[in-house]
Amino acid sequence: MRTEDGEAGHIGIDRNDIMRVQTPQAYRYGSVLWAHKEALKRGITNAVYTNTLMMALGKELHFSCGSNKNIKITTLEDIDIFKALYVTKRDEWLKG
Repeated sequence: MRTEDGEAGHIGIDRNDIMRVQTPQAYRYGSVLWAHKEALKRGITNAVYTNTLMMALGKELHFSCGSNKNIKITTLEDIDIFKALYVTKRDEWLKG
């Protein structure tokens, strides 16, 4: 859903038009260094992470497949999820 206030929404987003991304992103050091210098020149100060910075500078991002188990641990809830994943064993009948 699109939202203007972070509390409610009334406009749906077509799932075919969006991609789920996850950390870590991978960039060559020179590209990131250039991006930060260029952002300073252009007055871009609101990019919250490298992907948003690159998009603000007009760069195209490329995707690769990742794992849903590759979680970023930043909250206590993330630690709980990590612990559950760590001890979980896949049943024999679940292949893949």
